[in-house]
Amino acid sequence: MSHHKNKINTILTLLDHNPTLTTGRLGDIVEELKEASRVSDLQPTKRRNILKVLHTMRALDSVLRAFLDHHGLRGDRHSLGDYIKKLHSHGALHLQKLTGAEKDMYIRNIANSRNKYMHSANRYPSGEAEVNNLVAEAHTLIARVANF
Repeated sequence: MSHHKNKINTILTLLDHNPTLTTGRLGDIVEELKEASRVSDLQPTKRRNILKVLHTMRALDSVLRAFLDHHGLRGDRHSLGDYIKKLHSHGALHLQKLTGAEKDMYIRNIANSRNKYMHSANRYPSGEAEVNNLVAEAHTLIARVANF
């Protein structure tokens, strides 16, 4: 099994065991992650890679939104970067927070990378390694939030 599929399966396990990460959206999030795995044989490679990023990031966005909504923390901001910032700055005493270093790392490695591909024409991940790193970062962030 590929590195990408292993990470996706690990994310699915985390989600299945922590309903605060999905808040009624588990089916939709699972479908996004499965779609990220289903594109493994698509050609050309750049199409496969951008679709893996797209589906993984849509799932991550939904997970973070569901978690923040569950705890009444989201507010009126609706972007991946804003969700990461909120995980650092929220005032809920019963929840952990991302450290400043974690927030900066996730903004740089996830939100900025995602935005580079989603908001610029003809921009694609440079290869499988870059896609795998982005999926690994998403996995790490979900695992971190699951332990809040």
